Amino acid sequence: MKKFSRLFIFLMAFQMEVRVRASGDLLQSPDGCLKTKDFCSVQASQDHFHYVGKSLKLHMGKASVIQRASDDNWKLVSGYVWIEQGKTLTLDTVYATLKAPVGEYWVIDKGDRIVVRNINADLTVEFRDGKKMEVPEGFEFWVGGLNTRGVSEYGMIEPIEIKNHLSLWKSLYQGSKEDFLAAVQKQKINWGDLVEKSSQIYRQSADRQIASVERSAQLKADKERREEQQRQKVRQLFYDRTFKR
Repeated sequence: MKKFSRLFIFLMAFQMEVRVRASGDLLQSPDGCLKTKDFCSVQASQDHFHYVGKSLKLHMGKASVIQRASDDNWKLVSGYVWIEQGKTLTLDTVYATLKAPVGEYWVIDKGDRIVVRNINADLTVEFRDGKKMEVPEGFEFWVGGLNTRGVSEYGMIEPIEIKNHLSLWKSLYQGSKEDFLAAVQKQKINWGDLVEKSSQIYRQSADRQIASVERSAQLKADKERREEQQRQKVRQLFYDRTFKR
């Protein structure tokens, strides 16, 4: 009887193309909505939440709240979420919308801002003011709300804060301790020297700023030269009309 029950549950999960695993209290609104394809709001009140769909694998921290509009469109309301796999996924938050055709990343809601950590995704973050940010692998930054000028506040791109990240990662990791340590070592190798990469990003940013300043100065000089040439033409025309008639 027990074997039959397990087989029945497996077949049902396969037919729905989704498996939900949660060992604690899982709150769903509407009730049981994860078994449907409709809108669903989920809170893992006592334990973590692990979700596997056709092209999506995500994990959510304790007391976090997430909403599903469809398998490819989710919204983090509060807490933190690890997108382990999210092909064509769009993840919305109160301050920005994240899109990645493939890859792994984290989003952590801190109330007045969200922290975005890119593990290996081709990740683009669109702020509420329309600005877009591409986050390199192994780096994080924060984005907040609009300021009085209607511009989104955001921080510098920096290497992922490892101590905090490992704590969150371990809390959601489902494998053994040995597997986790192996995954951490592999990730360290994949990222390489983040400090050196960080310095390269800052240099590139500084070069772009310098180029922008130089370009602005050149445009200003060109404008002043054109205006002076126009003034000379006007003076010459006035002289010709006055003294050469």
